[in-house]
Amino acid sequence: MFSRGPNGTRLTPQGERLLPYTREALGAFLEFERQARAEAAPETGAQVRIAVSPSVANRLAPAILRRVDREPRWNPVIVEVNTGAVVDAVTRGDADIGLGHCLHPANGAAVTTLRDDRIVVVTSADVLPHGHGPVDLSTLSDMSLLIWECRSDPVYFDTIMRICRDRGLPHAPHLSTTRIAGTHYNLLEEGTAFAIVPEDFGLFLPDSISANPLAPAATVPLHAVARSDLAFGSYTEFMEMIAAA
Repeated sequence: MFSRGPNGTRLTPQGERLLPYTREALGAFLEFERQARAEAAPETGAQVRIAVSPSVANRLAPAILRRVDREPRWNPVIVEVNTGAVVDAVTRGDADIGLGHCLHPANGAAVTTLRDDRIVVVTSADVLPHGHGPVDLSTLSDMSLLIWECRSDPVYFDTIMRICRDRGLPHAPHLSTTRIAGTHYNLLEEGTAFAIVPEDFGLFLPDSISANPLAPAATVPLHAVARSDLAFGSYTEFMEMIAAA
């Protein structure tokens, strides 16, 4: 199973082939433990730790909590993580399921698409006023794109850059950040940068910043991730509720 040497312990080829089964067995044990706790205390509901990225935390996470108030079977706990850290939080065991845009499976995790979310352009309200309507990105060519850094979430980064290329910005200059919020709002407010974000994120911005749809329209998938397909089976109804939130 393991090869031990001066550079540490590594899996042998046989160990690599057996690793997926080990992860599935561990996932089944953790799921059994969670279900057993829920059966032991049905009045409090089954606790579900949900890792959420920033684009989900703004609106969808509160919407989930409001809906669950009417569904005593579930007891959700929101775990906020940085963009790109949702899958890791689930595979490490810090969360039972995760929600985010453009997630990709890793370390045996299972990913499913809940729905497609519309993308909006976020910039100074002086540049694009509220209610401006669909935005032609080529008109923003003299501004920088504020975007989550590639290393934190390569799939999401590539998706946003592809949207730019397809809409007339083949070489959009960009500024990388770990979070498009707080101190980074000043770049948007000054009109020196714009961002392309899921609509949920764009719904909670200061009045000085506007959010308008793209022309042509674009969407990104909202994904859910669990440790395994087996774990997903325990949350089928919960996932349906999230997709409708």
